[in-house]
Amino acid sequence: MSRPTSSERRRRHGRVVSGGGAFTLVEMLLVLVIIAVLSSSVAVSVSGRSGRRALRVAARDLAAAVGYASCQAKLVGHEHRVVFLADGRAYRVEALVSEFDGQFAPVRGQAGAERSMPPDVRIASVSDNTDTFKDVPDWLEFGSGDCGFAGRIVLQNEAGLSASIEVIGRTGQVLITE
Repeated sequence: MSRPTSSERRRRHGRVVSGGGAFTLVEMLLVLVIIAVLSSSVAVSVSGRSGRRALRVAARDLAAAVGYASCQAKLVGHEHRVVFLADGRAYRVEALVSEFDGQFAPVRGQAGAERSMPPDVRIASVSDNTDTFKDVPDWLEFGSGDCGFAGRIVLQNEAGLSASIEVIGRTGQVLITE
């Protein structure tokens, strides 16, 4: 009588094992569930960061425009302003071109181009040193001397995060706080 081979012994004991080491359906489903949980937590984390990043970029861009208008007004000796368009969803920098009739025109270059806020970021409030405006003002004006806007602009995103842009009156210094 011959000895049974290993494959015959496995069949006799009711289990057949292939040599490839295959995964069971339960193991595959468990791996898929783990991958789904990890990817959803990464997506939530990334979306929170992108909202914060969009708010930060919007605050820096608007602060740069405000700083530019303030510095140019002092440097060249005539008024500049940041004009808000589309209920504060966009803005640009303008300069006084005619003192006779008070006409302003967009400044040359990138600062004079219309800049849009990210879709989920809006101007929540604007306040000068004496008052908080109910609506977004049409513009913030900066003069050559001590006159000009001094106060705070608050941006807010849909998640409720906010960033403040503060303009110091005499110096025209622009500070961002998040």
